[in-house]
Amino acid sequence: MFSILLFLYIGLLVVDPSLFPRTLSYLNVNALSTILALMLVSHGLEFSGFFNRLTLWVLNVSKGSIVKLYLLVIFFSALVSAIIMNDTALFIFAPFVVSLSRYLGDVGYLLVLTTISANIGSSLTPIGNPQNIIIWQHYGVSFIDFIYSLLPFFFTAIIVLTIYSVIGARKLRSAITYRNAKIPRIRVDKTLLFTSIILLILNVLLAQMGLQVYGLIITISLYLIIKRTVVYGLDYVLILIFAFMFVDFKEISHIVDSMGLIPSLDSPLTIVLLSSLLSQVISNVPATITLIEHVALAHWKALAVGVNLGGVGLLTGSMANIITLRIGGINVKVFHKYSLPYFIVLFCITVLLTLCCVYS
Repeated sequence: MFSILLFLYIGLLVVDPSLFPRTLSYLNVNALSTILALMLVSHGLEFSGFFNRLTLWVLNVSKGSIVKLYLLVIFFSALVSAIIMNDTALFIFAPFVVSLSRYLGDVGYLLVLTTISANIGSSLTPIGNPQNIIIWQHYGVSFIDFIYSLLPFFFTAIIVLTIYSVIGARKLRSAITYRNAKIPRIRVDKTLLFTSIILLILNVLLAQMGLQVYGLIITISLYLIIKRTVVYGLDYVLILIFAFMFVDFKEISHIVDSMGLIPSLDSPLTIVLLSSLLSQVISNVPATITLIEHVALAHWKALAVGVNLGGVGLLTGSMANIITLRIGGINVKVFHKYSLPYFIVLFCITVLLTLCCVYS
């Protein structure tokens, strides 16, 4: 992905040489600082072992019921994704779901459900995924207002996913073979856990105050003191990917706008339709960057709903989908077999609710 974005940047330079002096102005330093800080916090929470311990608890609480297991996994995945970003949540949950393959007849279904729940859960908060961070920073919406505005979409998507999960789980002929599995000891680094929680709250508050860079500096400094591997082990290529996304797709937006190809985005329905379908093609973060300058403050909620809806469905909808494919080892056909029906149903319901002014 980094290579594609780099070559795209070079191609855009050929088309428009004036891009080079404008490159730095296209970088959203505040959004990038928030994304990097929250990636570090997510890494810290993952390293603490807390979520691994809770994941095993979920396995035991299900007590052999495949339906209960499915529901616990998707609800827990959605909750965690709202806190630590969907990509990081899947690095925790995907290996766990894969390990259940010896108990389940069809691990692909639960793995795709987990990915969908991570994408949906992350839609609820401004810190749940990169596209929400970008929208939150760009429009200056308060943390609470963002959650309140996305609640209708979140609850709708979760209800549809719950019904979809129960139907699929009951169709599986095999049952889970364990009963009251003994949970192995997993040490939780409490110092790292509480530091990460404090940094999560601090970064949200500083981002709300427009002091994102200071939040990043404090986050890096504390982790270097407490646990350096959190800082050293982060995949910094992801930051370069996000940086090139800002530059490439803002330039594409500029070119397309100058050609008059972007329709008038003054209708919530148009915004939801365009942003969700564009996300299916180029992924939801680039779609957000491409459209955000063309969506007025009054319609930010429609954009947020559209790009989060667009994260489910096709594999290209979000980076979280690609993570599932790499970790889970399932093929593209299996992924789309389970993801597309859910997307089509949720897409139709979202369009109807938008027409009813719920997402206006």
